[in-house]
Amino acid sequence: MNKSISIVLFLLITFLSFPVLNSASIPPEPKQSSAQDYVSIEVKNMDMANVFTMIGKYTGANIVCHKSVRGKVTLKMKDIYFEKAIELVCKTNNLSYRKIGNTFVIAPPKELEDAFDVGFNRVFKLQFATAFNVASIIKGIFKRPDAKAFVSIDKRNNTIIVSGSNETIYAIEKLIQNLDVPIHMVKISLAMNQIKAKGKENIIFKTDVLTYSGKGIRIKSGNKQKIKKSDKKDIYNESESGYRFRINCTVNDDGFISIDMDGELSVTEITPGGPINFYKEITNSFSAKNGKKISLCSFYDKALDSTFTLTVKTEIVIEK
Repeated sequence: MNKSISIVLFLLITFLSFPVLNSASIPPEPKQSSAQDYVSIEVKNMDMANVFTMIGKYTGANIVCHKSVRGKVTLKMKDIYFEKAIELVCKTNNLSYRKIGNTFVIAPPKELEDAFDVGFNRVFKLQFATAFNVASIIKGIFKRPDAKAFVSIDKRNNTIIVSGSNETIYAIEKLIQNLDVPIHMVKISLAMNQIKAKGKENIIFKTDVLTYSGKGIRIKSGNKQKIKKSDKKDIYNESESGYRFRINCTVNDDGFISIDMDGELSVTEITPGGPINFYKEITNSFSAKNGKKISLCSFYDKALDSTFTLTVKTEIVIEK
């Protein structure tokens, strides 16, 4: 027999003499537990504490149950994040949990509050809102006995001191962030001029008012004049001069101010031929750049031989 063939036969016989290993008999590599795992659980009438133990075993999370965690549960969950599974089991069985580091402590809500949520204090220094107003809002929202929120104020430095559970203080912090913001106000300067044919200018009225952004305001001014109807008889007619306007200004994110206004104005002027009454209704909606004067309308009255111009200027003011 050829020498090379003999070597091949020897190697083949040697290989066949080794035992064949079934892949099913080889134990799988142990899976590294991770608190990031998703779990699938299906149980029927299992002790609740054992369910939490099972979740911890599957994921490697540390779970500690209070002695009052009792009762049996039936559930079926598939591919759910383990912390969400803990939350769902707690919520459906009047339990709560606290995550402390990588450990979950599960107990009735009162037990957790008494053990972990007593003695938390937080001081909030307000920049824009007043401490009294914000404290009143907090007390109105967190007025339930189980909220355990105790609020006091220090007027000297516009500060709020909150005592309560960690969760409650966190919720109050979010609320204060939304309340302690600069409040936009708008200064409205409204003026009307009368320019006569000869170029003489007369200011009929000029007024400045301050209002909150988005809050409508009404401004009015006027007086009744007694105008003698006849030189021979002591008979008078009353005529009113003035204005009435409803104005709403809203500060937009782009720095412009949206203005909606409607109203009316009336002017009475004594002339050699007798009193002349002028009346005008005005409705307008527009946007103006902060601090820019806008001409709302300009019109000529033939009887008075005058041009009337109504202008408005709006300026953003930050309330402090």
